[in-house]
Amino acid sequence: MRSRCSYISVCFFVVCCFSGQDARCEEQPVEARSAIVNRMIEGIDVEVESDNKFGFKQGYTPEGRELGSDEKPFTALRHEGFYTFYFPKRDWPEYKLFMHTWTRYKTSSAIAVEDQQVESRSVDDFDARFQELFISKGMMFNDPRFNVAVGLVEIEDEYGLFWGKSFEQIKLILDSSREKGFFGIGKQFSYYGIKENELIDREKDIFNIVSKYEINYSKKNWLGAKFHYQNDSSSSYEEEDPLDFDGYWFGVFGKGFVDTLAFGSLDYHAEFIWQDGEYEYQPDSLATYEGDISSWAFFSEIGKIFSPENFVSRVAIRYGITDKPDSDSRSFFQTPMRTNQVKATDTISYGLIGSAVSMELENAHFYSLLLQFEPATRSTVDVQFASIFNREEDSPFQPLTVDSSDIDTGSNHLGYSFNVRHKWIAYPFKLLGKRSNFIIRNNLALFQPGDGLKSLDRTVAYVLSISLDL
Repeated sequence: MRSRCSYISVCFFVVCCFSGQDARCEEQPVEARSAIVNRMIEGIDVEVESDNKFGFKQGYTPEGRELGSDEKPFTALRHEGFYTFYFPKRDWPEYKLFMHTWTRYKTSSAIAVEDQQVESRSVDDFDARFQELFISKGMMFNDPRFNVAVGLVEIEDEYGLFWGKSFEQIKLILDSSREKGFFGIGKQFSYYGIKENELIDREKDIFNIVSKYEINYSKKNWLGAKFHYQNDSSSSYEEEDPLDFDGYWFGVFGKGFVDTLAFGSLDYHAEFIWQDGEYEYQPDSLATYEGDISSWAFFSEIGKIFSPENFVSRVAIRYGITDKPDSDSRSFFQTPMRTNQVKATDTISYGLIGSAVSMELENAHFYSLLLQFEPATRSTVDVQFASIFNREEDSPFQPLTVDSSDIDTGSNHLGYSFNVRHKWIAYPFKLLGKRSNFIIRNNLALFQPGDGLKSLDRTVAYVLSISLDL
């Protein structure tokens, strides 16, 4: 397919978009690390750090992504290992090798919404693979702010609107107190797993250029830009790969804190994303949708944090909207690397509108109210309510995964989502000589179909999670 990403656009981002750090390449203060083992390997000039996370999950969730899927119980055991080898030592290493391993045993095919990205290719019972595997070199250009990573590298995003997955790339990273960013080039080749290695059709033959830049222009505020160019060179029609896109996404964002007279200090995050390119979509051999895309999406969250003595610790409003599509064409859709998972501070993620259903930022209009409570020391409760609409009810492209026969063209309201999350963190303790954390989470979610969906029952999901970090 012919690229509409101009030469000027690419050159601009090559020069400007060295930003958005990768968390695994970031140097952290020694005192900020927990559950880390440091040791010297005798005879080899290298220091090693290891971090292990053990998890147990039991729940009752839908078996598939499509609304109306039957709920099934599941039990899962999981281990994640993070291993870093510093050459010759941790402080200002010349080279660094990082491995993030993922191992899981599960009793059924039911998958919680927050686990759908990492487990989308997983089957029942045992599975294991690399989530990240790369080597990096520091002091690029003889400057401590720059390093380069080569291998399987994850790109993190606060809300997963652009990225959230790992793929094979060469990535130049900028990390300083005032500027952060990256510029990466690559494509995905394998899953690097024991049971699943070969990519599914829709993830094959896609070349990516990714970039992000952000600057701390004031004490509490950041302003930045994101860029993702994709060239899909796969065949024009494959049953498991109905969409081919050649083009780019460009986003600008701001985040931080602002002081107001009426409400005091507010935290905020806002993104505007523009998409341009060409697409061809063939859901089957009889229907074909193709054409140009010049479309947009907007997302924002604004919140108020209260003082510790208040029972309510934070109130926030989340809002998102996309361009309205025509009934026979496609408007804005997201990058193939997106997850739409909100990254919490303790590395646990949850869905953009909750944990009962997953939503795509396409033909979408939604708002969400979030309340956060601290009923006791080391205990938090999050309550989230969301209402979801489509912009065009006649469009075959919907924000929720539903069968076309379930869409009622007489209404744009797809439904309500309600979510309650509880987290209790034990006081840090020592286990096997290391600082450890023990966390229990309960997550109850409900989706009630609206007038825009007919003949669908409500969806209920519940997950109990117990984790031990060493």
